[in-house]
Amino acid sequence: MNIESDFYSFNPLYSSFLQSGVDSNDYETLCLKKGEVLYFQRFNRQGFYFIIEGLAKMELSHPTPRVIRLCKRGDMVGYGSWLVPKTENYKLMALQDTTVQFWTKDASESLQRKSTLVNQLLIEHLAQVILHKDERIASLQGETVENRVAHLLLWLAKNFGRQTAQGLLIDISLDRDCMAQLAGTIPVTLARVLTYFEQEKIILREKRKVLVLNIQELEKKTF
Repeated sequence: MNIESDFYSFNPLYSSFLQSGVDSNDYETLCLKKGEVLYFQRFNRQGFYFIIEGLAKMELSHPTPRVIRLCKRGDMVGYGSWLVPKTENYKLMALQDTTVQFWTKDASESLQRKSTLVNQLLIEHLAQVILHKDERIASLQGETVENRVAHLLLWLAKNFGRQTAQGLLIDISLDRDCMAQLAGTIPVTLARVLTYFEQEKIILREKRKVLVLNIQELEKKTF
């Protein structure tokens, strides 16, 4: 199946854009190789991106480089340049070969005028973004590092897990610095928590990948 047609059925917001009538000049498809970086000011115009396929990490590049979140298939990113022109401190780095589509602000606003469904889905998406940020702040303020690492592993298992005979293999490679920043901690503390989970036979580390042996016990570690 064609990637874009598969994504069409997978992502309601993307589907609503296409169903509302678009011109080929309204968007641009880009293929990023693993390790390639996309700076949100590259196009010198306002808009946003859909992740059509692949995996990338969003970073705040100034004043201190910092991983903000992982961006997977179906995510809408770079919308800051759509709402607020200054987004030059953000970049997207492909962790796998990744396909993205850039949609112009003019195109999206035209579609919003045509379709109440586009408006509704955009509002729902941005509301989810705000909710996620609120949950992230609450997590950093009120949870232990162990809780946050468990939450991160569960999210990775849900989105990238592949069932094996031993358990659920998180089938992506993330370096320790990236994982630590996503969990709101430092690499040394992350390593200590992962070692503890391994001793409890909750996970098993295989190079840069993690095998979840006991998903129920991992869920308990989130409380």
